[in-house]
Amino acid sequence: MDSEPRIEEREALEVICALENVERHDWLDPGSKPTPDLEVVIDGDLVTVEVTMHTVGQELWGAAEKMRSPERSGRWPQRTPELSHKWKVNVSDHSLDSRDRNRPLKELVKALVSALAIVESTDATPEVMQQRANEILNPDRYNPNLPGPESWWFVDGWPEAAASGVDHSDFLKTRLDQRCRYWYPPDIFDWLTEGWNPRRARVWGSPRAANAGSGGVTVYVSTGQGCLLEAVDELVPAIQDAINHKAGRGQMANVTGKKWLVVALDGGSASMQLEELCSKVTHPPDSEINGIQFPDFDEVWAFSRTFDGARHAVLRLSHSDPARCFTVPRISNASQT
Repeated sequence: MDSEPRIEEREALEVICALENVERHDWLDPGSKPTPDLEVVIDGDLVTVEVTMHTVGQELWGAAEKMRSPERSGRWPQRTPELSHKWKVNVSDHSLDSRDRNRPLKELVKALVSALAIVESTDATPEVMQQRANEILNPDRYNPNLPGPESWWFVDGWPEAAASGVDHSDFLKTRLDQRCRYWYPPDIFDWLTEGWNPRRARVWGSPRAANAGSGGVTVYVSTGQGCLLEAVDELVPAIQDAINHKAGRGQMANVTGKKWLVVALDGGSASMQLEELCSKVTHPPDSEINGIQFPDFDEVWAFSRTFDGARHAVLRLSHSDPARCFTVPRISNASQT
């Protein structure tokens, strides 16, 4: 072909070679008509492969712009002297439209940095720091709708205060200062007074020590449950969107034999959920993954680089076998041949 394969195309081939006995491969010249990207011969069988990238970064940062104060633009600074590690955190918000002007993201990130600095001060392993950080960041123990001693703090003493004519909002603010140990109390206040769900922050992967200078936080933002890595609520739609987009272009219309689609996930919640899924199971639950439909392809693969950049997390779907998850080594500077 006249042009070099894109990085996601080279890495797609790398993933296939890690899991199949590829005897040879040929990059296809797109010419003047839409054509697939690649042909591979696996154990004597010819397979035609189309590679597509599902990029969510612009969507995520578009949401971040809405949550950010109007005077601030651009990505959040990666470094801060308060931290000695590099953290990746996903923040989801179900009350984005109501909250954007009242509780800008920059305030949340400032509090987030302080909370992570406390975790770093314990001098624990990166794995333990990730666990402790997510325990601190979880707002569920302050849910006013759940029973339990930790949820009583905001009503304890209210009848007496009300009888004395104390304003309810003032009472809650005082209680927040006295009793609430949550890392960002304003979200709990909004929860109690406005009914806005607190934003959920979750650390993705173990933090890495900064080689030199200060550490920092990279914040990804979604408006759904995407930071809950146990779910696949953003992974499945991302894969399905890529399938639908490629099927509509008809690039496999004149292909005979096996047809594969490989979806490269470029960051965001879908990538995080894929990595989490592959770290826990070999065969994903049918009830979740079987919702993906791909009538135009014999197989669909989805892959993403892991947090440490050393491996690929891979989900493989076919009509004849159960869905399978893999984690394979990533070869630096994937071959362009």
